[in-house]
Amino acid sequence: MAQDTTEPAPNAEPIPIDAVGHSNTLPSPPVIVDDPGQPGTQITLEFIVEGQVLNEANQFLSDVEVSLGEWKTTSDANGYYQLVGLSAGTYPLTGEKAGYVFETQQITLDDENPVLSTVLRTVAGGTIAGERVIVTGAHVCKTNNRVSFMTEVGEPIYRFDPGFDSQGIVLSAADFDQDQSSDVAVSQLAKGNDVYLFNAKGKHFVSIATNSNDKGANTQFGDLDGDGKTEIIVAQQSPGSRLYLYQADGKAIRAVPVFQEATPFHFAVGDLTGDGQAELIVTKAVSGTEDNVYVYDAEGKLLTSFRALANGDKAPGVVVAVGRVTQADQMAIVLGLAETSETYQVAAYQMNGELLGEFSAFSDLENIAVTNRRAIRDGRDDDDDDDDKDDKDDNGDKDDDKEDGEEKADKTEKALICHKGRKTLEVSQNAVPAHLASGSTLGACASESTDDDSENANAGCQLPDLKGLLLTVGDVSGDGIAEIIVSLAGGREVRVYQLNGELVQSFFAVDQTAALTALSYGERMAVDLPVVTELPSDPEVPVEDVTVIGTPDKPVVIENRVIKGTVRVAHTVIVNVKFDVSARLVVGPGVKFRHKKDIPVKLKLTPAFPKIKKAKRVKGMNVTFDAVDLTQTSIVEDAPPVLEDIKVMFPGENITQNVDDGHIEVDQGDNVYAVVPVEVEQAEENAPAGVSMTTDGRVIFITTRGQRIVTYATPQHGTSFVMALEQNGLSDLTFNITGQLAVKMTQHKSKRACARAALGSEVVTAEMSVGGFSVASPYILNRRLSGYVFVDRKGKKRKQYVYPMAAYPELLMNLSIKGSNAKQIELQQDGLVTFTLGTRVLVGVLDYEVTVGGKAERAGVEFSTTDDLNGDRIEDIVITYPTGETQAVYLIE
Repeated sequence: MAQDTTEPAPNAEPIPIDAVGHSNTLPSPPVIVDDPGQPGTQITLEFIVEGQVLNEANQFLSDVEVSLGEWKTTSDANGYYQLVGLSAGTYPLTGEKAGYVFETQQITLDDENPVLSTVLRTVAGGTIAGERVIVTGAHVCKTNNRVSFMTEVGEPIYRFDPGFDSQGIVLSAADFDQDQSSDVAVSQLAKGNDVYLFNAKGKHFVSIATNSNDKGANTQFGDLDGDGKTEIIVAQQSPGSRLYLYQADGKAIRAVPVFQEATPFHFAVGDLTGDGQAELIVTKAVSGTEDNVYVYDAEGKLLTSFRALANGDKAPGVVVAVGRVTQADQMAIVLGLAETSETYQVAAYQMNGELLGEFSAFSDLENIAVTNRRAIRDGRDDDDDDDDKDDKDDNGDKDDDKEDGEEKADKTEKALICHKGRKTLEVSQNAVPAHLASGSTLGACASESTDDDSENANAGCQLPDLKGLLLTVGDVSGDGIAEIIVSLAGGREVRVYQLNGELVQSFFAVDQTAALTALSYGERMAVDLPVVTELPSDPEVPVEDVTVIGTPDKPVVIENRVIKGTVRVAHTVIVNVKFDVSARLVVGPGVKFRHKKDIPVKLKLTPAFPKIKKAKRVKGMNVTFDAVDLTQTSIVEDAPPVLEDIKVMFPGENITQNVDDGHIEVDQGDNVYAVVPVEVEQAEENAPAGVSMTTDGRVIFITTRGQRIVTYATPQHGTSFVMALEQNGLSDLTFNITGQLAVKMTQHKSKRACARAALGSEVVTAEMSVGGFSVASPYILNRRLSGYVFVDRKGKKRKQYVYPMAAYPELLMNLSIKGSNAKQIELQQDGLVTFTLGTRVLVGVLDYEVTVGGKAERAGVEFSTTDDLNGDRIEDIVITYPTGETQAVYLIE
């Protein structure tokens, strides 16, 4: 029987649709059985595509004209649609409705995949909405202050400038006006006495003139009398320590003295007793020997007090929040340190002072990024800071692992090496032999394209110098139990924890030009942006807080205008616009810029490109993202598609993008290189065109027109790769947006494996069997390097290696000297890792296996020496992650 050289593709498993009146399963395609000895009957299947149309707030949209190529239908009252009688092929799927712009998905249908379910979403419309949002207040150099609404992974939803010139702001969020959208009470940090209420759009609608004589009022909301209406509580720090209670209309209720003498304090409001009436929880902001937590009722009666996070006779100053952080129905008091400390502890208590849980949120004034723009769990992108790397420390130098003054002392111990002929690295002299053994050469590479990842340190900017933690609670995961959300006061990073200390998410909320001064949480926010199809005739009128939508045939031209607030655009041409300091431009489909110089640097361009929706899903392989289609779209007007710009950089090479899976392939005959594009943004103005590989596994293309395309190496034949895994007792493969391949180990429930695909594959002899293989590791004794053999579309047998990968590579790449006992960590594409532990510079190879189920004992990452694990008589290392998972590093002598 002749060898089938095409990639097999099992029937697509339909996406469950759980809405009212719809089944979770679709009818199976007919099974054709030939009677032996009789001529076979050939039947042409008709294809079905069905799904639901949703807006950006996950609300269904009715009466949307859904088109797949030339086939059209209309979504019903619940947003559902179905297209039947389709033919095999690749088609664009999109929608059309007045006031909305929809994403475009490339859908491939073939005989192996007669049924496909998919969700079609809007990318621009009249409302920006978000649920379970993190609200931050920040002081921003040269722009004063900013309030930002973000998702739980740091994706910006909306932001505005409250108009204060203070060195920071204080804020709290609640639905003050009962319009189903969170409002924000904002006051100036250490300046002014009044509180201003803004809706989510940044419109100032209420002012509260407090009785406070101090500078900087703090405000919380709560239902103090159980009538379902929100009251306003304002703190007065001096001359007496009091809380002032107001009705929603500003009418005074009473003052509650909380301390006899002027005492700096923090407070929160929450129903601790479950009677529908909120209590007032007051905490001392400075250390002392007495109790530091006090609970009052709305009448001002002291209900209880206790000492929290105490160390001997000393009770530290603490910040406070209230939330349901356990399975119990009652609210808990959540506390964090308010003063400078070597370890920033967070703890939750019952009202009677009983400890519910405690963990370390930050260590020793460190300011590390646990997830460099990508969430630990799902790999989502897009934070609010527009940077891509934390490569500078607080003193503005280039060495984030050293305190002031250490850099000079260490420079004589460094050496430049050319890593695999591709990238110049500065490493320790002690690490040079290991790098040379792995194929690197001494000295800088003769030429290389550098990654556009560096930040410019902020010069001449005075940021507030604050102490302690910022703290709030909120159910960001939507499971009914609140997470604990923390940041260092004056820091940049936001971390989301469960009470058991598990780090759920982490992201940079601001860049180096800003400092966080406030943190809160809102259940829901909604901002209505008017949809316009033409601009005012007066060019002096700014384009401000609107959605501008043209059509493919008649785009709206935005020329010589000023952009203010949040402006979303689709099917527009942008020429010579100026941006207000707080402006935010969000692009959608059909957006063009007249010239390269018109494109703002770091602008997120991914939404302007169609997605490649994999109808041809590989059974057993869960791909958590859709590839970006670069074959059709250009960002600069009248320019060719971005893929053509990539081809120009590599004359003579055969470069294509596969419409089935989105792979960009470079076919050199015996060697084929493949990556999958996941993100597009505009590079820095002077970034050179070319391609580079970063140590965290990204392959980055920068075109001559400045588009920066982030890609990752990918398995080149998914079905063969899954088959090879199953042969070795591995299942449930997940391929996420960071390029990580993670699988469960069938024989070991407490273990999983993490790897990344090699960038290339190479031709092998016909005798080599299709499936998995392993070879001896080129670096260490008694360990194997894995790979698999497959047959490509041209009938050639190829092998592709799969290298071990860190369970959380972004975490390791961004550790500071205080975030771990290891520092100066370098991860390589082939699983090598170099790091410093104490005074020793060590080089090793990561293990594929990751042991799960451990309990995290700290917020950082622990590198522990252990006995020889692979029989080479060399001690090895075990990495313990914040999740409690462990991964071995086999050291090279």
